[in-house]
Amino acid sequence: SEGHKMIAEAISQQWKQNLGVDVGTRNMEWKVYLDNQNNLDYAISRSSWIGDYADPFTFFSIFRTDDGNNRTGWSCREYDELLDTVSVTLNRKERNNLFKKLEHLLVEQECPVLPIYDYVNKGLIKESVLGWETNIRDVHPLKYIWRE
Repeated sequence: SEGHKMIAEAISQQWKQNLGVDVGTRNMEWKVYLDNQNNLDYAISRSSWIGDYADPFTFFSIFRTDDGNNRTGWSCREYDELLDTVSVTLNRKERNNLFKKLEHLLVEQECPVLPIYDYVNKGLIKESVLGWETNIRDVHPLKYIWRE
């Protein structure tokens, strides 16, 4: 999209200005992009993920070695083992500690990805509107929403 192209060009400029690194950008058709991602045919690539459900696991699981959405080629046994543990851990505090360890491995120690921004949703909802729940996908089925 035009927005993604602008982001890529801005990052390229910033890397040149701040790091002295020359990076070219290429916009491509969706099928070509997906083929390149799936075949790991890139030096660096933009990607995104919107979680399927309201739990950090949806974001961390895509970097598991054998996950179909892991288009980085990255593999880390310790990370996979932590994911296995967090997937069966019910205690919220313990899960949060495990997620912190996963995050450290992913973005500080190993760094197969460079998180650059998050999507945000904004909305104004009158206090008389009930049943509206903020959620990661910004989906609001009207059958669950009513006015008082």
